Amino acid sequence: MSKQSTDQKSIQSKEKSTGDRPLEVGNLASEVRPDNEVIAQPVAKPEIEPLILWVSGGKGGVGKTTTARILTDLLTDQTDYIYGYDCDPINPQFKRFYNAEYLPITSADTKTADIAVEALAERIEAKGHDYIIIDSPAGEIDMLSQLEERFAFVSNLKNIGARLTRVMVMSTTLESVNLLEHALSDAQGLPVAHVAIRNLHFGGPHYFDAYNRSPVKTELERQGGMTIDFPELGAIATDSIDKQSLTYSDAIEKESGLPTMRRSMVFQWREKCRKAFAEAEHLLGVTE
Repeated sequence: MSKQSTDQKSIQSKEKSTGDRPLEVGNLASEVRPDNEVIAQPVAKPEIEPLILWVSGGKGGVGKTTTARILTDLLTDQTDYIYGYDCDPINPQFKRFYNAEYLPITSADTKTADIAVEALAERIEAKGHDYIIIDSPAGEIDMLSQLEERFAFVSNLKNIGARLTRVMVMSTTLESVNLLEHALSDAQGLPVAHVAIRNLHFGGPHYFDAYNRSPVKTELERQGGMTIDFPELGAIATDSIDKQSLTYSDAIEKESGLPTMRRSMVFQWREKCRKAFAEAEHLLGVTE
């Protein structure tokens, strides 16, 4: 990606200020005074509507963090105003690759967890970022309902002009289907959109038979959610990226030091991901 240096890019580096998003911009309407003097009047620019992408999954290894990473990578093609949170206190891979901030919302210390939620809410309300991506803890499935019960967190997003999409990363197991069912139930009555991600690392779409034939998929779609397929990146490229702690954007640059064909492999995979995720553009924000 040409705008990105070969150094690891921090997604925390920029935040919109009043200067970045003026309430009054150069589109002018005209007001005619009694003396026929025409006075130009600035037209207000609508505020941004931050989109929160809450990435969930089952136990570790389902591809949750990889999904958070590629979403972040693709969205940086569209805007510099992205903020990431990593909720994993033990193996914070989102933080490692994209400098995401640790968010201790599952801390055993209630005060610490409450302060974390408060900081998250304030960042959303400040509207300094177009996208806020949260890599939730492994196995987390009812966190949103807990936050709603304690803070009315999700309900309040509508009041402050923000949207939330829960991205549920799935394997081929029945457990994944059950977790998605629980997630839909967890968010019942709340303004939460859902996207189910079939991680093709576990096999082609037909391998997800337990999900494809389930009433859970039907219910997801009835609620306006979508199912999309997440292409697999070859192990040889994945291993190289992991060893060098590269972002996916850095991995396609010559300066990364990766062999030509590995860079090409990452580029091709990245574009396949863009096309797949853009099918749910209105829910994920990714465009082709």
